[in-house]
Amino acid sequence: MSVDRYQINPPIEKFLYNKTDWTKYNELSITAFSNFEVNNENPLQSYDEFIERLDTLRRDTVPKFVKANNYRCKPPAPWWSDTCEQSVIKTYEALKLYRRDPTIDNYINYKRLNAVKKKTISEHKRNGWANICNTFNRTTPVSIIWKYIKLFKRIKCNNRTYKDEFVVPLLDKLSRNGCRVIDNLESYFQINNSLQKSSFLIEPFTWSEFCTSLQSRRNTTPGLDNCPYILIKNLNQSVQKKLLANLNALWHLKKIPESWKTQCVIPLLKLDKPPEDPNSYRPISLSSCVGKLNENMIKMRLECYVEANNIIPHVQYGFRRGRSCADSFISLLSDLKYANNNNKSSVCVFLDIEGAFDNVDPGILVQVLSDIGIPGILCHWLFNFLIDRTLYIRHNNILHGPRRVSKGTMQGATLSPLLYNIYTIQILNFLNIEGVNILQFADDLVIYCTDHNVDRAVNSINNALEQLYIYYNDKLALQINPNKSKAMIFSKDFPSNGILYNNHPISVVSNHKFLGVVIDNKLCFNLHINHITTNSLKGLNIIRCLAGVTWGADPKVLMGKL
Repeated sequence: MSVDRYQINPPIEKFLYNKTDWTKYNELSITAFSNFEVNNENPLQSYDEFIERLDTLRRDTVPKFVKANNYRCKPPAPWWSDTCEQSVIKTYEALKLYRRDPTIDNYINYKRLNAVKKKTISEHKRNGWANICNTFNRTTPVSIIWKYIKLFKRIKCNNRTYKDEFVVPLLDKLSRNGCRVIDNLESYFQINNSLQKSSFLIEPFTWSEFCTSLQSRRNTTPGLDNCPYILIKNLNQSVQKKLLANLNALWHLKKIPESWKTQCVIPLLKLDKPPEDPNSYRPISLSSCVGKLNENMIKMRLECYVEANNIIPHVQYGFRRGRSCADSFISLLSDLKYANNNNKSSVCVFLDIEGAFDNVDPGILVQVLSDIGIPGILCHWLFNFLIDRTLYIRHNNILHGPRRVSKGTMQGATLSPLLYNIYTIQILNFLNIEGVNILQFADDLVIYCTDHNVDRAVNSINNALEQLYIYYNDKLALQINPNKSKAMIFSKDFPSNGILYNNHPISVVSNHKFLGVVIDNKLCFNLHINHITTNSLKGLNIIRCLAGVTWGADPKVLMGKL
C-alpha cells in the first residue's frame, strides 16, 4: 500500500491534565454516562459510543493547551520564575528607552536595572539548585538526578530530523508479513476449552482484576484514539463498572476494536546516526490505553497459569516476577568464575536473534499455547489480536500509512514479553548437550560450556549450535545472525577448531557487552570500569556534590566545585 507522504494533518490537540478539576470531572461523568447501556449483541458499537462520550466529557472539563509566543527556543530552567522574567522585561524596556532618548539618566537607569536583573537571576539559580538538591536522597534514581542536571544546563537533545526519506523503508521494515501456513489451525481453537485447570483464563473479568490492572498502569501517552489512562482512572466507579461490562461483552464474543490493533510509531533518531538510514531510528509505539488495560488483565491470568505450572524454563530471566537482569548476569559470572578457579576452560557464545519480537509467527504461537493447555478460545483471541494489525508512522505531524501487519507481537504491548517467553519455552527440549548451559533474558541468548579441554568445550558448543539452528530456524521461524553473534574463550589455551553456526564462523572477541556490562576474557572488568568512569566522570562529581548538599554541605561551596 502506498504512503501518502504529504498529507498535512491538523495539529495534535493537547490537554492540560495537571490543571483539571478531577472532582468535577468525576461528578460530571455520572451525568454523561447516566443513560449508557451496553449492547451485548453489538459490544463494538457500545465501545465506540463509550469512547465518544468520554471524549465529549474531556472537552467539557479538561482545559486545552494554548500555544504561547514562540520566542523561546528552549524550555525555561527549573529555577526560572516570574520575578526573573519581570526583571528581564524591565531591563529590556529601559534599554529601548535609552536607545530612543540617549540621556545620561536613562543610561544610569538601564545599568541599574541590568545589575538588578543579573543579581536576581544569580540568586534564583543558586537557591533553585540548593532546593533541588535538598529533594534528593540515597534512594533517588540516578535518571531523575540527570534529568534535573540537563534542565539546569538547558540541554535539549537534537534527535529529530525534518527529512522523511526514511519513512517508507521504515514502514517496510516494521510491516513484515509472510506467516507460515499452519495445517488445521482452526482445530487448535476448539480444544482445551473444557480443561478445569485453565478454565479461569476464559471467564469474565472481575471488578478486582479491573481495579488491579488499572492501578498498575502509568499515565503514558495514548494511541490514535487519544484516550489516556488518567481519564479512566478518574471516572466515577459506576462508570468504570459500565466500562468493565463493555469489556466483558467484547471478551464473551471475542471481538476486538480496531483501535486496539492500531499502532502509531514515533521514530526517534539515535545519537550520531545518519538520518536517511531507517535503521538509525528507535521506534516508539503508541497504542490504545483501553486496549492495553484489557491486555493487562489477560496477561495477569496467563502469567499466573504459566508460573504456577512451571511452564517457562528456569533459564529464562526476562520479564518474570522475582527475576532480574542481575540474576542472569550473576548466574553466568558465577559459573565462569567457578570454572576458572578449578582450572577449567570456558567457551561462551552470545547469540543475536534478528528482530525476535517482530518475527514471532502467530500460527506457531497458537500451536505452542495449545500444547501447554491454553484454551482454544483464548488462542483464537490472541491470534486475531496479532494478525491484520494497522500500522502508522507519525513524523513532523504527518501520519504516514496505513500498513497491514500480520507477523510479530505488538511493540510496546503488555502481552508481548510474556508471549515471547512462551514462544521459546521448548528450548531445553532441543538443547540437550551434556555440559552446555544456556541463559535467556527475553531475546538475549547466551550458551556456554566448561571443560578441562578447550577443544572438547568448543565441540560441545558447535553441537549445541546445530540443535539451536534446528529449533530457531525450523521450529520457530526465527533467524540468528552469526555475523552479529560473538564468542569468548576463557582459557590459557586457544582451541584448534572454530565456532560455527550453520557453517558460518562466529568471531572470537576478547570482550563483549552483555546485559549492559562489558565482560573481558580475564574476568577482571577493567574495561567496564574504564568505560563507566570515562563517560561519567563529570556526572560522578555532580552526584557527589548532590549527595553533599543532601547531607548538609554548603550549596555555595559545592556550586563552585562544579
